[in-house]
Amino acid sequence: MNFNQVRTVLETLTQSLPALFSNIEIQYYFFDNSLPIGDWSRPESMGMLVTGDGIGCKSGVYFFASPEGEIIYIGKATKSNLHHRVWDHCKTPMIMHNGKRTFPRNGFSCARYSSQANYILSGDARLGVVTVSDPELVSLMEVFLHTMYIKEHNVLPALNKQIG
Repeated sequence: MNFNQVRTVLETLTQSLPALFSNIEIQYYFFDNSLPIGDWSRPESMGMLVTGDGIGCKSGVYFFASPEGEIIYIGKATKSNLHHRVWDHCKTPMIMHNGKRTFPRNGFSCARYSSQANYILSGDARLGVVTVSDPELVSLMEVFLHTMYIKEHNVLPALNKQIG
């Protein structure tokens, strides 16, 4: 599953369960032409959640992808804490001389697939965020994304350890 397929997969889920999703607000962030998480060169369109952006205080699912768009991790934030959950994986960035951010203390450093974890380390990963107005539905959406990924690849995304 790639970066741009996530939206289609989630729209399939929401349309197949109208009784659950009919009055739920779902917003997609960091999709089209998003910058890597380490590129903060344009403050109006950074590839990372920042304090005060209005996104980080919501519930939803998020995912990291390789620079080519292949999903490497799918996670959730069910308590209006997207900012905290995403940053818990990345940790405090190091600012390089050219202004790029790297994430040397990221939570994926011991991952079984070190090449995918290096996308986080180097700041080259892309972030996708989907906010959901009902936190009770976030886990369902995350598990659905995991399941669809497994159906396509016969394995979880490289940096995920388990479903849900």
